[in-house]
Amino acid sequence: MTGVPIETLIPRLLAGDRAAYAELYDAISASLFRLASVLTDSPAEAEELVQDTMLVVLRSPGVLAGVGDLRHYLYAVLRNAAAH
Repeated sequence: MTGVPIETLIPRLLAGDRAAYAELYDAISASLFRLASVLTDSPAEAEELVQDTMLVVLRSPGVLAGVGDLRHYLYAVLRNAAAH
């Protein structure tokens, strides 16, 4: 999915397209992990935060209906998860 904005995945995610979820994970997981690593003291905790963030999309894709900037939204979900 190189060079394609991840926001183009939103309609497919809303439709429950598992391949779109895999594409999103491939496109964003490394940058989510970098952010999570800054927010936590352990790589294991950072990976758990990434997984929890991605599960929000997998379990409730409807939350994306009003999202304009998917990357920003996922960063916010991760930061909120780290705070709790």
